[in-house]
Amino acid sequence: MGRVIYVIDSPFSKRDVERFGFVYLRSRGFDVEAWSVAPIYLPNTENQWIDTSDDFLVRRFTSEDELCARCRALTSRDNVILMSGVYLGQRRSHRTLIQAISKSRAILGMLSGDLPMYSETNFVLKSILSDLSFASPRSWFDTCRRLFLRFLRRNSYKGSPSLLGRIERAVFGLRPLDFIWASASVRNVCPHVNGPLTLIRYIHSQDFEAIRNKPFLPFVQCNVAAYIDDMAFSHPDFESSYGVVLADLDLPLLNSASYGAVCRALDQFEADTGLQIEIAAHPRAEPGSLDKFFNRRNVRYGTSVDLLSKSRVMIQPYSSTITGAAVALGRPIVNFKSASFEPRYLKAAEALSKELNVPIVDIDAADLKFEIPEIDKEAYALYKERYVKRANSIDMPFWEVVARDLGAEPVN
Repeated sequence: MGRVIYVIDSPFSKRDVERFGFVYLRSRGFDVEAWSVAPIYLPNTENQWIDTSDDFLVRRFTSEDELCARCRALTSRDNVILMSGVYLGQRRSHRTLIQAISKSRAILGMLSGDLPMYSETNFVLKSILSDLSFASPRSWFDTCRRLFLRFLRRNSYKGSPSLLGRIERAVFGLRPLDFIWASASVRNVCPHVNGPLTLIRYIHSQDFEAIRNKPFLPFVQCNVAAYIDDMAFSHPDFESSYGVVLADLDLPLLNSASYGAVCRALDQFEADTGLQIEIAAHPRAEPGSLDKFFNRRNVRYGTSVDLLSKSRVMIQPYSSTITGAAVALGRPIVNFKSASFEPRYLKAAEALSKELNVPIVDIDAADLKFEIPEIDKEAYALYKERYVKRANSIDMPFWEVVARDLGAEPVN
């Protein structure tokens, strides 16, 4: 059947094996392996705790020259699923990777998921205004360039190849992807990889895949609430994602303030609603590492979707991909905000609140009071259509769609 290669920019883990269909694709006759480019593009991730997996071959690349040499050896029997270099914000930093892959004869694909983006009209205006600088002609030039690129990129959010993408492919010798396997949109995809012949398969989100065809209780029959942990300032990608220097931060103090505010709010939530709160640990948290932050509460590791399916309400401090599962399960959602949180969380919470009509509770308030919110069914249905699963999308297991597209025979 040939080979399937995942190109990833975070340390390879057992979680990747489970959510990215490694076992399923191997069962369909493919040789499956991972190429880790984390040492090149996100070197800070090398210091993270990781639940390693030894069940599949992992090639680790430490230089772009080594990576390019391996790309030149790809053949038409190879199928490359890119998890790096194909998302918005990675166009320039990963150009060497995409150029090298483009010159190969391999079949190229990617996965596309989405959250409410800050590129919606009101968030675009806010970000543009906050970016404006009047200090020099150079700053004016940079601002105009950003506005122009955003304008060119707009139609790529709707799934159609943009002018910017065509220009970049011509100038830099880039080849568009053969497949994009998407949840419900491709707005997070770099324009240059979405070409006129790219086949976009709308299936559903990975969290929806986790709950697909599994039994769950109606939320009114549940007596627990799920708090979706974010790891606060201990998140393994905090330094990589935000460009901060961890040595300049008092992380224990920041985490103490953040988790302290959360625990006080959770105490009040339990008192007001009578529900017991359990903690869904961040998927990349080392087992046991978060227990100290949540005192007496039960912290569950590696079972976020399972806990959510048994919960009456979901509470979160940011907009997580698991929101799609909460919507599909029909769970009420409460978002927290606090001055002790990482500032970017508020924008994500505002975007989610706008989409789903869910409350954002300021947990720093002195007169904190909670109640379980009503679900806006119309907003939930629209969110599912935009971000989780389209009404007319393919109705079969996610990785079966991928396997068939890559040449596997249909399952009887």
